[in-house]
Amino acid sequence: MLGAGIAGCITALELARQGHDVDLIDNGKIPMSQASLHNEGKLHLGYVYAADKSGPTCERMIEGALSFLPILSQITGVPASSFAQSKPFLYGVPRDSQMSPDEIAAHFSRVDTAIAKFEREHETDAGTPAPHRRLTGNEYRQWFDPRLVGAAFATDERSVDTVGIANLVSACIYAEPRIELRLGTTVETAEAAPGGWDITCRAASGAERLRYAGVVNALWGDRLRLDSEIGVHSGRTCLLRYKASVTLDAPGMASTVNTPSATLMVGSYGDFVNHGDGRFYLSWYPVCKLAETSDINPRPMLEMVTREMDREAIASATLEALLRYLPSLSRLTPALDRIRVGGGVIAAWGETDIDDPESGLHERHEIGPTRHGSWVTLDTGKYCTAPLYALRAANLVLEA
Repeated sequence: MLGAGIAGCITALELARQGHDVDLIDNGKIPMSQASLHNEGKLHLGYVYAADKSGPTCERMIEGALSFLPILSQITGVPASSFAQSKPFLYGVPRDSQMSPDEIAAHFSRVDTAIAKFEREHETDAGTPAPHRRLTGNEYRQWFDPRLVGAAFATDERSVDTVGIANLVSACIYAEPRIELRLGTTVETAEAAPGGWDITCRAASGAERLRYAGVVNALWGDRLRLDSEIGVHSGRTCLLRYKASVTLDAPGMASTVNTPSATLMVGSYGDFVNHGDGRFYLSWYPVCKLAETSDINPRPMLEMVTREMDREAIASATLEALLRYLPSLSRLTPALDRIRVGGGVIAAWGETDIDDPESGLHERHEIGPTRHGSWVTLDTGKYCTAPLYALRAANLVLEA
């Protein structure tokens, strides 16, 4: 199992549950320490993908989001109702958005119809999300600066606690005797071998060549490079971006900062997540996207980010940008010294960034696991779709 993010960990736990021994290889010091930890944790229902002209992205997001907590419950044994969720999301439409409020309203209605259709056709324990609602002028002015935001919508979309989930899933990994963790280990090469695959890894102790009957490649940044080494080529451009995340733990502010979770769309804007207990997540895309590359080898990009990341500047610039749109976030300013900045690589098919209305990044439907003999490559897509595709990846590698 290559990659100990949320997808890799859940795949490993499912394989172990079915009686198989698994090596879980990752270059981090602990499982789920990169993109699976440093993201907003949103259980996307597809609202944010209004610019997807092909249509199916919201269906993929709905299936992933509504299965996310039931699968975590199945894997960890913790009831789905025990997982903390954020305040529900508002969506603000800036006056310079790539789409008009009426276009976004039409898209939101299509999402609501798709959610209802999914629930008619599938049994789910996730609960039924309420349909969206367009806020009145007085309602959205309570939170958004009307000079910059022309409309807003209320949804039942929420985020989960990525830190709590990372801790829980990691504990399950450590407790599973069939899983051997190989942390602090970089995967250097992969090649076909008699009866399976040879994987060359490098840790502090040196290089080691390991042979496996089956491999699931769930590395986030390095997945395509290793796929290419065994002859699997996508034939498409994948944009790898390093995105910083800004989090704030301030329990004393749980009652004073009542700004709802909010996303601005469609374009190069940002997000705010209010977990309701004094924990907050902030992102402003033009500030937090630190680097990008379409090269399948992300290591030069990562080395540059490591050298140049200015965490203090990222934190202050992110809050400053969000404040222009959500003025009530000024209550967070006194706690700026408690902000933490992390980050990780995100990958998506596309040649241009989200400031291009025609960018492939506005779609996220050609995702999931694919099998090439006993090699399975897993494109997680989004955090919310990871558990669903992890189970499918486990079944695919066992088919081989």
